[in-house]
Amino acid sequence: MIHRLTWCMMLAMAAGVTIGQGWDLDDHVAVVGGDGDRMYLTTLDGTLDWAELLGQTWTLHSAPLLGGPMRLESLVPFRAPSWSVLGHLQHVAMHPDRPVAVMAAVRDGADHLDLFLSYRSPDDSWSVPMPLDGLNTVEDEVFPGWLGADLVYASRVDGHFHLHRAAAATQWLRAERMTLEGMPHVHAVGMHEAGPNLRWVTVQQERGGPLKVVPWTGYNPSKSLATGWTLCLDAPACDGATLQIRTSAGALAAQSEGACLSLDGLHMEDVWKVT
Repeated sequence: MIHRLTWCMMLAMAAGVTIGQGWDLDDHVAVVGGDGDRMYLTTLDGTLDWAELLGQTWTLHSAPLLGGPMRLESLVPFRAPSWSVLGHLQHVAMHPDRPVAVMAAVRDGADHLDLFLSYRSPDDSWSVPMPLDGLNTVEDEVFPGWLGADLVYASRVDGHFHLHRAAAATQWLRAERMTLEGMPHVHAVGMHEAGPNLRWVTVQQERGGPLKVVPWTGYNPSKSLATGWTLCLDAPACDGATLQIRTSAGALAAQSEGACLSLDGLHMEDVWKVT
């Protein structure tokens, strides 16, 4: 069976969007999520050590999804009765389409933040949080969120915070560190996907500097492309363009001579980037 996927329509839509420059304040600012219309950010006094105050309550703001002025919010954080088994909740992220939430919290007797999952029942009650001990370490795991069905979070397992991604295909039992190509940073502590080819990331770009939220349009693969598929450019939106397939290291694996490019011969266990 031949499968055909029309390419470029989503890229053409994204190309017409003017992306903001992010949020770079005197205070620390971090992205914590979004609801489809606006995104949410938290701030902390820039003279304080943010890494030592992850267990404190930060000030909540909202802003346009693609960037713009921040607006102070007075929302009350949701906490289900069944979550009382946990100590401080650093952050909770509800999945937009599924009855599940991921949270960073302190478990009983611990002195650091771990990740937990809780499921919502049809009667709107929530399950007792289940620790994600395939991802948790003896250091802090913070600012979890969703990239599709995958989890993204920051871990300080090697002394600095770096983003990690746990695939749903592995039942979130293990994670891989994400690389932010073209974005130098000391710490990376959060990410929110705002639209096609746009993710907002929270980084500290220099030692002693504040946390800031900046746009990142780089690529981090999560799914392999199966053989037997053909990618095609959508005319006229992509008239004159070509398709390239590259390995995760950037090496050119295949290039189209016309409007379509077959994936035959590409191994399913490999990860490919389409440009």
